[in-house]
Amino acid sequence: MCHSRVRSCQELSEKLGQTPNSFNMSSSSPPGTLVLRSPCYSHIISPSSMSSVCDGCLASPNIFDNLPPVSLYRCSKCKLSYYCNITCQSKAWPDHSKECKYLKNIQPRVPPAIVRLILRTCLKHKKQPDLSENLPDGSVRSFQDLKMHKQDISSSIDKNEAFSSFLQVMQACVGDLFSPDHLFETYCKVLINSTEITDCMGTSVGTGLYLGMSAVDHSCTPNVNVVFSGTEVELRALETIPAPVFTNTRVSYNNNVLPTKLRQARLLEDYFFTCSCELCNSEEDDIFCRGAIVCVNCKGPVGEMEGTCSGCGKVQEVDISKEKGLFFESLEDSQVLKAYQVLRTKIHIYDYKMFEFSERAMAVCLVEENYEKFYQIGESLLTAYKLYFLPNSTSLGLHLAKLAKVAIFLNQTEEAILYLKECFAIFKLSHGEDSKLYQYLITFRDTI
Repeated sequence: MCHSRVRSCQELSEKLGQTPNSFNMSSSSPPGTLVLRSPCYSHIISPSSMSSVCDGCLASPNIFDNLPPVSLYRCSKCKLSYYCNITCQSKAWPDHSKECKYLKNIQPRVPPAIVRLILRTCLKHKKQPDLSENLPDGSVRSFQDLKMHKQDISSSIDKNEAFSSFLQVMQACVGDLFSPDHLFETYCKVLINSTEITDCMGTSVGTGLYLGMSAVDHSCTPNVNVVFSGTEVELRALETIPAPVFTNTRVSYNNNVLPTKLRQARLLEDYFFTCSCELCNSEEDDIFCRGAIVCVNCKGPVGEMEGTCSGCGKVQEVDISKEKGLFFESLEDSQVLKAYQVLRTKIHIYDYKMFEFSERAMAVCLVEENYEKFYQIGESLLTAYKLYFLPNSTSLGLHLAKLAKVAIFLNQTEEAILYLKECFAIFKLSHGEDSKLYQYLITFRDTI
């Protein structure tokens, strides 16, 4: 985020008698409480989202289909950055100009997204070495405070080889402006501290570095919703967080539905720690996620390692090895729905692989405009969403929003109203009633 915006936030806070992020952290925070608002330090838009996301304000102007489409302005020199309008482009130019120059010089070659993010981060720190962020607990966080696990990353063959290839590209871009060691340390900090940026519909649009958010520890059962709003990220309480609130705030570094061992393995590989949160220490919560079949009698979930349905007591004597093989096949979109029809009768939706496959099947339905099938699969997935996500989770809310929208299209009025009611309750806490997402859903409610 540019320095002028930081200064304007500070001036506004001073007028209100506050410092940035000076929320009341001395008592517990109920659901919906704003715990942190953190400005973006550096970011990069994903290649697939470049033409639809403003590289200045990070808005996605065409995300709402009830508004007329907008054509973003493309930088005429580098042809890689897009902007809402001339105003956004002009505001971004002081920072983009340096990047634009090297991008133009190496055309037609295009650096990988992570290379651009590393160089943007280096250029930002070079320009504003003393830039810092005031945190809700009274501490101050700067770029120098970010953890980098330099030794761990140096010991990783894959990460080291990746950096070696990136280094050649970075030196082709900016020459010896930054030393190899400085670039490596920035690479380490980006790997450990950056986060996926999503639009208000939950779609990944890029990667960003937020000083304040990087100070928040991980839990596989997070207690805040993470919402990206323009050039800021907001953390709002999912449930009541006891004091000291910021110290007890937790986000999830891994948003996928995964069994404990796989979840811990990914966290260890990516962030170099072994998670020992409450969920990771609970064997019971992992029974269905790591593998579940459909009971031949009551159709309820049966853990693969259990063998007997806890619901009806029926002993399962089913071989699903053939069906499970479908998860590992490289299926074309035309084959996905056929495979889903086979899988749904044998493998329960609580199985993490079935959960992932069902999400892919819904995406195929959208492409094929098969909205009835989309709705059917989405309703089946809803039970898993309610099992694996907290009641006020934006992940659950976004899934409900998809169901509500398609229910309206299919003239399932009663169901649409019920889903929208749940959506409003969640998004009121996670986004606020003035948010664009909340207002968008109101327009859909009004069509019923």
